[in-house]
Amino acid sequence: MFFISMPRDFKVGDTADCRINKKPARVTWRDANHLVFEPDDVRVIMAVDKEGELIQFFCSDAGTTAHDYEVDASEELGGGFIVSGPNKRSSNDGESYWWIAINGPSCARSNFPMRKPLVTPTPEQLIGFPTAEEAEQAQHTCLTPL
Repeated sequence: MFFISMPRDFKVGDTADCRINKKPARVTWRDANHLVFEPDDVRVIMAVDKEGELIQFFCSDAGTTAHDYEVDASEELGGGFIVSGPNKRSSNDGESYWWIAINGPSCARSNFPMRKPLVTPTPEQLIGFPTAEEAEQAQHTCLTPL
C-alpha cells in the first residue's frame, strides 16, 4: 500500500509537487481511479478519505492493479476500512486484522490482531491490515516526516 496526503482542494486533473521518501516528486490525479507519479509510476486509488484540510489517498503498490486488492468499507467498521493486498488474503482468516488508528499527525498500531475493534478515543481513521508487517510499514509511513 502507498499512502499520500494532499491539500483538500487537490482535484482530478491537478498536478502538484510533493515529497516521497524525502525526495522531490510530482503527482497528477489522472482520473477517479489513478494517481501518476512522474514520469510514469501509475498507482490505483483504493480509497480516498477527506479529513480536515487534507485528502488522503490509499493506493496500490507499483505494478499491481485494483484486482490485486480487496477493500472492505462496511458500516460495522465505523468509518474505517480494511485493505487486503496481493497474496495476503489467503494467509488471513478474514476475521482478525492488525489496526492503525490515525488522528491528525499521530498514528497508533495494535499490538495484536483484533476483529472489529472499538477504540477510545475514536480515531479519525481506522485501517486494518492482514499482517503485522503491513501494519508496521503503514504506521512507519504515516509517522515519517516529509
